Amino acid sequence: MKYEERKKLLSGWLINFLKRYEKPRHLDDDAAREEMILIVEDMNSEIPNCDESSFKLLLDKVASRVRKTSRTRTWATTYQFTNAIKDFREEVTKENLIDVSQTIPKDFDQSEYWAKKIKKGEDVPHHWIEGISAQDLLDRKLVTVEDLQPYKKYLDYQRQNVKVNNR
Repeated sequence: MKYEERKKLLSGWLINFLKRYEKPRHLDDDAAREEMILIVEDMNSEIPNCDESSFKLLLDKVASRVRKTSRTRTWATTYQFTNAIKDFREEVTKENLIDVSQTIPKDFDQSEYWAKKIKKGEDVPHHWIEGISAQDLLDRKLVTVEDLQPYKKYLDYQRQNVKVNNR
């Protein structure tokens, strides 16, 4: 799945999941939108690359676990979501996972690896789009500002347009 598809699926799933729960009282609408974006980012960082059906199956299992373990009617925490993902990710995506740690040479350059994924429009962790890692890719001319634009545009869209409890 490409980065934008994955984020869109995860964001939609989270919005639908959270609409059955109360927004934490200490969050205004802007803070709640930001919190949802952060939850999506944190969840996404724990989900391995997989096909769409494995991705959806994992989210179904996460939803069930969080519902069963929630003790209140307010939003679940990032901790609850990411722990549920960790509990089920290997089970759901076993066929799609490869243990690359043993096949990677010691001098492997992650920057080149992630730059290639960006050039292809594939899923990449957030820090390769914004922040120090992204700046390193730009400084080393492994990617261009134009290569990062679709990702940044999507992140900006998410930050501005996430609706809280469908309001």
